[in-house]
Amino acid sequence: MQRLLKITLFIFTLFYNSITTANSTPPQLQNKLIQHALKKNLASDPYWLALLHLPKSPSLLSPFNSEITSKNFFLSPQGSRDPKAELIATLHAFFAIPEPNKPASSCRFIARYHWLKKQLDWPKKTPIVCPKFDQFKQQGNIKSISLIFATGYLSNPASFYGHVLLKFNQQKNGKEHIELLDKSLNYGAIVPKGENSLIYVLKGLFGGYDASFSDDVFYRQNHIYIENELRDLWEYRLNLTQAQVNQLVYHAWELLGAKFQYYFLNKNCAYAMADLLELVINQPLKSNSPIWALPIDLFNRLNSTTKKHPPLVKEIHYIPSRQSQFQQRYQHLSEGKKSQLNMIANDPDFSLTQLNTLTEAEQINIIDSLLDYYAFRLLDNDDKEEIKNKKQRLLLHRIQLRATSAADTPTFSVQPPTSGPLPLMLRLGIQQSAQQAANLNLTTRLSYYDLLNLEAGRLPNTQLTTLELKLILKKEQLVFQRLDFFHIQNLNVSQSGLKKDGGWAWKARFFADNQGDDCSFCPKLNLQMGMGKATKWGEHLIVYAMTDLTLSTHQTAQTRLRITPYLGLLMSINSHWKSQFILRSSYDGNGKRSSDNESQWQNRFGNSRKWDLRLDYEQHNDTNNITTALSLYW
Repeated sequence: MQRLLKITLFIFTLFYNSITTANSTPPQLQNKLIQHALKKNLASDPYWLALLHLPKSPSLLSPFNSEITSKNFFLSPQGSRDPKAELIATLHAFFAIPEPNKPASSCRFIARYHWLKKQLDWPKKTPIVCPKFDQFKQQGNIKSISLIFATGYLSNPASFYGHVLLKFNQQKNGKEHIELLDKSLNYGAIVPKGENSLIYVLKGLFGGYDASFSDDVFYRQNHIYIENELRDLWEYRLNLTQAQVNQLVYHAWELLGAKFQYYFLNKNCAYAMADLLELVINQPLKSNSPIWALPIDLFNRLNSTTKKHPPLVKEIHYIPSRQSQFQQRYQHLSEGKKSQLNMIANDPDFSLTQLNTLTEAEQINIIDSLLDYYAFRLLDNDDKEEIKNKKQRLLLHRIQLRATSAADTPTFSVQPPTSGPLPLMLRLGIQQSAQQAANLNLTTRLSYYDLLNLEAGRLPNTQLTTLELKLILKKEQLVFQRLDFFHIQNLNVSQSGLKKDGGWAWKARFFADNQGDDCSFCPKLNLQMGMGKATKWGEHLIVYAMTDLTLSTHQTAQTRLRITPYLGLLMSINSHWKSQFILRSSYDGNGKRSSDNESQWQNRFGNSRKWDLRLDYEQHNDTNNITTALSLYW
């Protein structure tokens, strides 16, 4: 009975503390706080505007209008457009008795509560009690913040350029907690299940979806990206004070469930996470481009402060996907051990007896590599039961061997995304040929990389370029040559030769080019799709064969189908020199060979993120061109 009375008294105390401010704060004190807030002009404070997601510098042409579209995020009917009205309504709400079954406003808008309490002569009462928020903030164990970059995913247009997550890192008793149990914050479009792909792209481009923040344990995000989509993760741990960490946690709690309008290109995960981080980081993190907000831009801005003291990025941690982990383990094996691994994997009887001739360390390396291989093979529906049985047999053999520590894991020599290509490009060159005088050449693109660019932090042997424009200055006349709306190519090279490690090479391209040299601007539209196969020869050479189908529309309203088989070589001589050779020939839709025969030799020299030199040789029918160019990136 006495224990029951204590529990009842404790529950009553919690309830009393949650409403004590409301019951004991007279209207005169509330009005005094409001007058104090108005006198300090808190309604125009950049931090208050940031909490409401209002523009910091409104104008007559662009008045206040919050980016949050949820009405329940605002306590005043005019709150999404009037920061002063929202400030007054917020202060009133903090001292009102909460409605039944609803959290107190001071718990719902806890970032506002803590900031206003710090700015004003707040009545000294018992602190608010917010059990759900305490659970969200991991009972106060969140001690640092990480921003996570997921590499691009070419199977989903919304993820071509990567994705951004936020992770709240816990500590208990001064030690790091298990990272997979940390809480993570995600931002994305709310897309109905089974949405048509074309509708998905169009609505995403033109703001047809709502978007929101959601929280989950990092384990689930890790499973989606690492295990299911086979995307590498890069964790950038930020060097923030505990006060800054708390501010981010407070506002992240407020944003859960709030809806925004989503645009794939600019109002996306990169924009939303940059907006959240700007709350505590006194530097611009959002993209300056009205068109683009690329995830890599956010990480580049964060990383640009590393030369300051203290640096904003404390450390960078690589989390490889299952496929990357297998490929990198595989590369660490000797040629003899690679052959043995392939023999075991390709053996119809899957005999493990040949492992008995190896040392324990060699067995561990081969078995751990095979376990990674079968882990990502389980994503396919083909032979799933057979793969499960093989994996189980490997596990039974593995448990008979010694356990390994982190020190036994091979070190992966990979570079982070902030060592890779910068997205914007301007290229100035001189084009020379035996048939014509030298011409100036100008190429610019909004994003992102071609096959010759640096490969750090992105899918290897791929191309992803958008809005690349090429012009030539001939006889003091600027001539349009080509505009790539998008050009996506994936050679999909196998690192081991094993089944499903790699696949078909493919290309998708939509571009406009000039119809003839006698016209400065006579564009025709082209839709190009390609398929083929690529294979790796040695460490530095990739050979691929592909066939493109190109549908072209001319000004005469005629449509022409062109078939172009070609052979390519991609050579990574070293970090300073990468080269590509292509030999192609074209046929019309009836199989008749056309006059379009072409060979190209393209070279990139230099390994800087900010510049490189390009040297290209091109033979097109009877003309030969050599182009020397300087590329600038930012």
